[in-house]
Amino acid sequence: VGTPVPTTNTLGYNSADGFLYGIAASSFNIVRIGQDGQGLDLGQITDGGTPLGYAPNALDFDGAGILWARLSSQNAGAYIRADLSTMTYTLVPITGVNDNFADFTIINNKAYGISNNTLYESDLTTNPITITSKTVTGLGASSGAYGAAFSDVKGNLYVFRNNNSR
Repeated sequence: VGTPVPTTNTLGYNSADGFLYGIAASSFNIVRIGQDGQGLDLGQITDGGTPLGYAPNALDFDGAGILWARLSSQNAGAYIRADLSTMTYTLVPITGVNDNFADFTIINNKAYGISNNTLYESDLTTNPITITSKTVTGLGASSGAYGAAFSDVKGNLYVFRNNNSR
């Protein structure tokens, strides 16, 4: 696999077109990554005038091919919803529990992320987005940050813990 150019911090797979996408860490441009591993810079997304001024740490796509992203320290009270066919985004506010989970994956229009021993569920069909949480057992005491979340075609949720590589 080749090195994506430019470098991205987060990646999401768009099942609608079969490409990986990320947001460049330095220019904040959308990067599409092909089967050869090479990145294609698609430019910036805007809110109709102002470009996105940061690179989110979490990104995924819903079943309709809409990009959803979040950066816990920037606009922590909102998700980014981007339509890549128009290269525009909107900030969708959140309500309910707000935590700094490091990554999320979307299953049936809900984004799931884990921080420590808490599972966060964000309902992407509501505006504002409602986030709920529940304790997950069996992860270990103070389980730490889960830097990767992903799912399979059956809707099973998987996470990868940064501090012990499990």
